[in-house]
Amino acid sequence: MKNDLTTKEGRIKALNIIEMDCIKRLRQAGVETSPFVKIRINDYCAVISICIDKIDSGEITIYNSLPSILNNKKESTINFGTSGEFNPTNLFSYWRTIHAASILKNWETACKIVNESCQKFINLEKEIEQLIQNKL
Repeated sequence: MKNDLTTKEGRIKALNIIEMDCIKRLRQAGVETSPFVKIRINDYCAVISICIDKIDSGEITIYNSLPSILNNKKESTINFGTSGEFNPTNLFSYWRTIHAASILKNWETACKIVNESCQKFINLEKEIEQLIQNKL
């Protein structure tokens, strides 16, 4: 069943489906993820983090290789900032490191999944824009 993209709730649900599908596909591809993993997809990247007790941290960003108005990229890149000094009991730093290492171990497949998820976001955005134009 297709989501009603004319409502805010329908648009949020459609985006959640894209994001949950991305996590599922990354896991199926062998990327190790936290049980608290959260992903946000947009037109140029996927931001992977963990969310515990409404605190969202431990982010890494995978930039897609899709060309856009702002760039003509041909390669995906990853940014995982710095975990700083930590021990395994600091779940945010721990999982940021595990997520980054696991994505790097599965780089080609992970980049393909992120590119496809970003493209789904772009398609969703276009579909919503078309609905808005049709209403005018």
